[in-house]
Amino acid sequence: MSEDDDSKKDFEIEGKNGEENYKEKYLRLLAEFDNFKKFKDREYCNVKNIMTKDLIMEIITVWEDLEKAKCNNKEDKAIEMIYNKLSNILSAYGLEQIEVKINDGFDHNIHDAVSHQKSELDEDKIVEIVKNGYMLNGVVIKHPQVVVSKRGEENE
Repeated sequence: MSEDDDSKKDFEIEGKNGEENYKEKYLRLLAEFDNFKKFKDREYCNVKNIMTKDLIMEIITVWEDLEKAKCNNKEDKAIEMIYNKLSNILSAYGLEQIEVKINDGFDHNIHDAVSHQKSELDEDKIVEIVKNGYMLNGVVIKHPQVVVSKRGEENE
């Protein structure tokens, strides 16, 4: 073998290694870019969820006022129509009212106890519902405010 043949082989070996290095760098950059896109998508969803939650929290106060107006003005069909439309919109965004009933057990993860009251019911049972609570896409965003039964003195 001549010297020229050796240099050609060295060049071919370096060329293959160089090509593999570029391919490896390309694949790593592609993976990094894919991870970056996934991160940005998650970040966008988080910001969107926070903004949606904040907006819905503001709308809930108006919705509850409409509910009171609907109950006080049963003949006014316009209020009922607006209330129903707003209810459908909020439901479409994933808002659900938390179901609370008298005599349900108090759960500190869901309910917000505003006071305790002496009652005939067993201890730590819901005696009164002060305000409704809501979940947005399965996450509690507003805890229902309740009065809880207690044995002993009232309003401890």
